[in-house]
Amino acid sequence: ATAAPAPARQQTVSAGAVSVLAVNNLGLDTRHAKNWQCYLKFMGYNPGSSDGLLGTNSWKAGQRLFVSEGFYPKDEIDGIVGPKTIRGLQRYL
Repeated sequence: ATAAPAPARQQTVSAGAVSVLAVNNLGLDTRHAKNWQCYLKFMGYNPGSSDGLLGTNSWKAGQRLFVSEGFYPKDEIDGIVGPKTIRGLQRYL
């Protein structure tokens, strides 16, 4: 008879080590993402650097723009691209 293999050891990660994906360009290439960042800046919403990487600051700026248009709840600005951000973007476009 052979011995049963030892159970696989699961690696655990602390909650502090887990984060939301920092960049989400929603399929835009870098050039188009830079255009969006420049537009946000032009409209008075600071997206941070215009580097073509739509990170948390870019999406917070976008969410503030959507709030000003009535397309996003003002108390939920978090920079995360979730269903409400997508809906705000769709309504804005």
